[in-house]
Amino acid sequence: MANFKTFIKKFVEKTKNIIIELEKFSTLTNEDKKETLDEQITLWTDEAINSLPVNPFCKWMLKKFVLPNVANFTQTIFDLLKAKVEGFTKEVENG
Repeated sequence: MANFKTFIKKFVEKTKNIIIELEKFSTLTNEDKKETLDEQITLWTDEAINSLPVNPFCKWMLKKFVLPNVANFTQTIFDLLKAKVEGFTKEVENG
């Protein structure tokens, strides 16, 4: 179980780091940043699951349920970061 907890902790940390790096690229649209984030995290997640010291069935189950939901997980992490760090994203001024 400790290995899965480590996996989750690393998943969150990796996602946060990529989000922070992508924020530096002002020429990318938010959609491009999200697509890049999801692609990078999906690749990282697949490799991380493969390296877990669990049986093949557990790896299959993790891939079946985690990989299709990477976009949801990364969006949730982004939303939590945005809520925690005021001014993390650029606000569009009306008027």
